[in-house]
Amino acid sequence: MSSQTIKSKSAPPSGPATGAAQGSPPVSPEVAALLDKIAMHLQKDQPTTALELIRKSKLRSPWIDNATAVCQMRQGNAEIAVQVLRKLVLSQGILLRQDVPPVFKINFATALCMADNVSGCLNALAEIDAEDHPAVERLRRAIAKWKRGLTLWQRIRWRAGSAVGGPVRLDFPPGELR
Repeated sequence: MSSQTIKSKSAPPSGPATGAAQGSPPVSPEVAALLDKIAMHLQKDQPTTALELIRKSKLRSPWIDNATAVCQMRQGNAEIAVQVLRKLVLSQGILLRQDVPPVFKINFATALCMADNVSGCLNALAEIDAEDHPAVERLRRAIAKWKRGLTLWQRIRWRAGSAVGGPVRLDFPPGELR
């Protein structure tokens, strides 16, 4: 389990599970229905129940993998979420794929942040073409607040690549289904 500090508020976990962004993997009616059920459980702060739904389902889809990562983040398992999302969003091991939905990339950046890889998170955010997405804005605000809390020496060490200052505190439920 990650040492990530998560302070949940009762914000909605994601948008509705209907339709797909342009260029996104298709969402079958069965997958959309499962995503709706997952969203309902996440709104009730029940990521374990949502994961059980996914495990019992025989459906396979990038959207289901993304939902699995969201549930893992909600449980504080950032490293597991990073592994799940890495398979969805990275090409050639280091570059974000351009053909995946922005929400997958945003979730990858969030999982990296929760796994105490703030530099990796910022690198991922720099490659996402969705600066006005609310999840990107929330994540950038959380990182800016974290940076303001660093001492001068911590900032110097962080810029040099050292982990400093503890985890970035998220004041929102991490992860977006859609």
